[in-house]
Amino acid sequence: MNARKTLVAALVGSVLFMSACGSTLITSTPVVHSSTSIPSPTSPPPSKTPIPATPTVASIDGRKYINLKIGNQWQYHLEISQGSRVIFDPFFIEPEGILGTSATHGSGSLKYTERDFSMEVIEMLSETEAKVKIPDGSAIPWIPLDTQETRLVMVEKDNGDLSFEIQIVPKGVDDWLIGQFLAVIPAGTDASSLTVLQTPAGEFSTLHLVIPHSEVTNYSPAYTQETWLAEGIGLVKSIARNGNNDLIYTLELTSYEIK
Repeated sequence: MNARKTLVAALVGSVLFMSACGSTLITSTPVVHSSTSIPSPTSPPPSKTPIPATPTVASIDGRKYINLKIGNQWQYHLEISQGSRVIFDPFFIEPEGILGTSATHGSGSLKYTERDFSMEVIEMLSETEAKVKIPDGSAIPWIPLDTQETRLVMVEKDNGDLSFEIQIVPKGVDDWLIGQFLAVIPAGTDASSLTVLQTPAGEFSTLHLVIPHSEVTNYSPAYTQETWLAEGIGLVKSIARNGNNDLIYTLELTSYEIK
């Protein structure tokens, strides 16, 4: 009994002594493991690089490439290959008594031709149509018809295409008007069609166009017309090839005078 009292007294004394000395009784806390992981800080989403907008390319104003004004003159060199069938496309006919415009097509087989000729605007019939003078009195040589009047005309088609045409009134047929394309500028043509061209008349920044013409009748076979036009000047060069890629004619500007 005395031994138990002695042990208890010793324990109590030890606790009092530790308290008196400022000691702290440390007990361990059980660690609780959880299956839930602690979320890490959320990373910001990757930044998206904006895709630049495709620049809009403005369409060419084809009217700037066909300059009709009194006094304007163009001198050309023409070469037609032997036996070439030169196409009338379109071959407009406007005879008296027919309402509207009728149209047929045709072509003419010509001998080898190499010559120079000129055109001069002598009268404006409207902003898009002019009378021109060709010194020898004929039309452009690849239209094998005698003429009493020759015109240069801009025609805007229903689909927006702009055609540049030569039209003639044949001798002895006052009420007929026959025409042929010199160039066609498709709607929506833009600056990607611009190219530099060297000619006997100088170097030009030109609108370069390759226009396929499909077969219309047996008299008007398929062919391709390649043209170069310079702004403020007009037609600088033209090449036509048939369906076999054989050369029909070459037309090239040699000099000019623009008022």
